[in-house]
Amino acid sequence: MGNILLVERLGNETIVNLALPSGTSWLALLDGDHNPALSKTISLWFIAGSALSSKRRARPDYRRMIG
Repeated sequence: MGNILLVERLGNETIVNLALPSGTSWLALLDGDHNPALSKTISLWFIAGSALSSKRRARPDYRRMIG
């Protein structure tokens, strides 16, 4: 569950930025054209094999980018 912060409707898909109760945020790519209300609470489910994850760093690790 998360509160909707931002919705970007792209026609055939919708990007939703969510604030989770833990304080972290999720960026969800939804199939289809959706127009959820800002600040509305929604629940999502996903297929684990199609999920992507990234960690934010205070500074980029350029060594990993170069080599």
